Amino acid sequence: MDRKIWLLLPEESGDFTDGTAMNISTMSPEVAALGYHWNIKTAGVYRIVININTKKVTIYSPETDPKPMVVSWTWNNNTVTTTIERVFIWGPYDGWAKDGTGDTGFTMAHSMTPSLANPYLFIYKGAELPRKNSIKDKDGNAHPGGLNFKVGPQSAGCYTFGSTADAIRGSYDGCLDIAESDYNQKQTVVGGQANNRYAFFSVPVGVNYIELDIKELTVFFDKR
Repeated sequence: MDRKIWLLLPEESGDFTDGTAMNISTMSPEVAALGYHWNIKTAGVYRIVININTKKVTIYSPETDPKPMVVSWTWNNNTVTTTIERVFIWGPYDGWAKDGTGDTGFTMAHSMTPSLANPYLFIYKGAELPRKNSIKDKDGNAHPGGLNFKVGPQSAGCYTFGSTADAIRGSYDGCLDIAESDYNQKQTVVGGQANNRYAFFSVPVGVNYIELDIKELTVFFDKR
């Protein structure tokens, strides 16, 4: 099969803007040879991130390259500092399954690691998530497939990314229902260890893909 090769080039030559998204164009190798280029004046290791949807590229030097997020939270009156390099999906959705990774409800199969392009973007792509158990809200309504996200395999007190549903610790849980029409639509998440730990997302049948952005505080669910 005859395949064409296309190259990505800047819209104008010059020094690149460190850590800032820049417009790019696609050109054939023949045209590209006469086209524009970026000047990288200092040798080193650079991270290059290409967004094919927005047709932009970002070049990060060691000075601007994003580092994993660090959060501090309290456990037994002690301050715990966590560098977020893995996020666990947690809740009754899987019947509180466990594999020895940590407390009840934590499995490595349902954990998320950061994108190579963005240390704040955590992705789950795997088997369809189950909907074994439900969350009950303050009115007694059941929401199957309830889940939220924790930065460590610890159920009590752990720093959590929960939904915006109404919840109060010690009184009642909350759950935001996600419909199939919400696939690929960003939802707001709340980070911390307050009432958001008791605020869940109820996902529909078929979800096997999640993108959680812990910097922008958004999440979306999809079936892919």
